[in-house]
Amino acid sequence: MDSIKNFYRSTLQAIRYLHLEGIVMRDLKPENILLTLDNKLKLCDFGWGSFIDDKEWLMRKAGTYVYMAPEALRSEI
Repeated sequence: MDSIKNFYRSTLQAIRYLHLEGIVMRDLKPENILLTLDNKLKLCDFGWGSFIDDKEWLMRKAGTYVYMAPEALRSEI
C-alpha cells in the first residue's frame, strides 16, 4: 500500500512542478508515466503540452480522446 501512495504522491508532485514552471502536459495517461529501475517516476510525451500563458493553444482540444475529461469533450471550442 505504501508503494501505491508513493507512486500517487510522486505523480502529483511531478504535475505540480510542471505547473509551477508554467507547463501543462495535456495528455496525462498511464502510458505516459514511467518508472525507472530504482522506482523513480518520470513523465513522458509532451507532444500536446503547452505553456500556461499560451491561451490560443490551451483553447484547442488536445490529448488522447479516451482520457479526456467529459467537460473538454463537450466544449464547442
